[in-house]
Amino acid sequence: GSPYSLGIESDEDNAFWVLDGFNEHIAWYDFAADHGPGYHDHSDGIVYRYTEMPIERNRHGIPQHLVMDEVSKILFICDTDKKQILWMNTLSGRIANRLDLVNEPLASHQEMENLEWGVFADVNLDKPCGIEVSEDIVYVSDYETGEIIAYDKEGQNELDRIDTGKKGIMGIKMDSNGKLWYVNALTNEVVRIDPK
Repeated sequence: GSPYSLGIESDEDNAFWVLDGFNEHIAWYDFAADHGPGYHDHSDGIVYRYTEMPIERNRHGIPQHLVMDEVSKILFICDTDKKQILWMNTLSGRIANRLDLVNEPLASHQEMENLEWGVFADVNLDKPCGIEVSEDIVYVSDYETGEIIAYDKEGQNELDRIDTGKKGIMGIKMDSNGKLWYVNALTNEVVRIDPK
């Protein structure tokens, strides 16, 4: 139901947030019961589409990751071509109307309204691609500049930049020991950074 999806984030159980690149908005999928490997019965599935926050699909092969802050339930989203990071309150919104089914039966397919969202950061970003939240810091990787930028989660202020010296950074992830890992698609590297 979401061709050209460029980012995905787990919510709970069998539910996921997806950056729907074809429709250029965020969608929430709940696959409900697990029907086992290889099965594609989604007739008990639920899909909510958050169309009030348009997101431009990157057409240059660069992912647009998203990450959930488990404390606030804010979703942070890379809007790569617009050179910005968006935030979305996943606890906001209500059902506006039922949408037609596209290619399979679902229990519910709804468009949402009254979403709380905004721009988290849009200064000195070129191609934001990867994103991670750890405690009070949001980390963003910039594919074009090779930088990793740290932001204050609450104040939205830039705290620091790390220049890796190599273009091509994609996904980033903080491990349980406080080490930040990233992948570089152009150099085929996996790299660990120890933030101070």
